[in-house]
Amino acid sequence: MAKWNDLPPEIKIAILRDLCTSTAVNLQRWPSTFDEKRPFAKVMKHTYPRPLVDYTSALLTCREWYNTITNAIKFPNNQSTLDVLQLVQGNLLITCSDRMFNGDYREMELAQSMYGCFWKNPYVCETFSIFDDLFGGLGRTGQTILVGLLGRMLDKCKQTQEPGEHIKAQRALKNGSYRGLVFTTGQYYVEGERMCCDTVSSCELATFIDHEINSAPCYEEVDDEEFELVPNKWEGFPDVSTAAPDTWWFVVDFNNDYWKNWYLVNYKEGKLITGPTGTHLDHLMERVYFWQREGFEGDFLEASNWIY
Repeated sequence: MAKWNDLPPEIKIAILRDLCTSTAVNLQRWPSTFDEKRPFAKVMKHTYPRPLVDYTSALLTCREWYNTITNAIKFPNNQSTLDVLQLVQGNLLITCSDRMFNGDYREMELAQSMYGCFWKNPYVCETFSIFDDLFGGLGRTGQTILVGLLGRMLDKCKQTQEPGEHIKAQRALKNGSYRGLVFTTGQYYVEGERMCCDTVSSCELATFIDHEINSAPCYEEVDDEEFELVPNKWEGFPDVSTAAPDTWWFVVDFNNDYWKNWYLVNYKEGKLITGPTGTHLDHLMERVYFWQREGFEGDFLEASNWIY
């Protein structure tokens, strides 16, 4: 049997082209291999889609394979294997992003097992509706994790706005009462059917006039003028006004008590705070990236770091 080094270059390219083609086909079929009744049974064994793991393993085999796969093999429209796989992954998300994962706290791990680290895919990050639809199909835990992964997408999809508008929110105290919060919008925003994301330049405690402190008011009933700022600071809450401009994002869910269930995120500093309690989940921001593959460094992974 001929050894790899003895094969002529055209045969080597043909073999690796077949490998790349089969990887794209298998990735397209991968979500259908999950049992609809017991989808999580596959998550522990396959943290990532098997076809993408095999693709990365091929890249890491040797520098010849890496150079051939990334540079020599081309598909129609001069697309590389990486381009094709990213497009397949994006199309899978478009067709499946609004599916329900039954509110299981492991649902983002299931999404990763089925589709890979889609939040790193540059094609996916250009389409806010994919994240918006997925957000609508997740439970509270899954939504919180997804919000922690929105940094690249928000940077690509953000639009400019006139800063200085007020956004009202709620802070829940331990005794069951509520206090008002008023955020001031910054220069950028991204808005969908479920999520609305604004950069914010300040956050102040406030009293909302004519509302009981033991209930969370619906803010459609409150005019901009019907609140008074409170000079006290929220102990343990970040001073948003002293941060670099437009580094804090305020994210709300339109369809689920958005005045209570909010997120305040600084992607550059890895900080995440959730409402209405103002719980700091910075450790989750660190865990959000536990999906990144460890133990491999260097340019071998430059073309595939969107997978892990």
